[in-house]
Amino acid sequence: MAEPPKKLIIIDESAPKIRKTGRLKFFDENKSYGFIVMDEDGSDIFVHYDDLSKAGVNKDLLRSAKQGNLVRFSFLCMNYIGKYNKSKKAVELELI
Repeated sequence: MAEPPKKLIIIDESAPKIRKTGRLKFFDENKSYGFIVMDEDGSDIFVHYDDLSKAGVNKDLLRSAKQGNLVRFSFLCMNYIGKYNKSKKAVELELI
């Protein structure tokens, strides 16, 4: 019997909201998510299409990244506990 999916739990760290920057590493159009490589340390951070679309990013722009177009963002990191325990997600994205 399959385990029920874990409920997303957002971790409130009461830390100041510091914007990060990075470039789109890849985006899976079928799954509606991808990853951004953070400029700060080169680590990957999860990004969902819902958050990208709020920033005015459409799938045509995301497709252009596959053809070598550099797509850069400014964003906040949301820490949460989800499917893979403690994770980070890019939220409040802005194209730069």
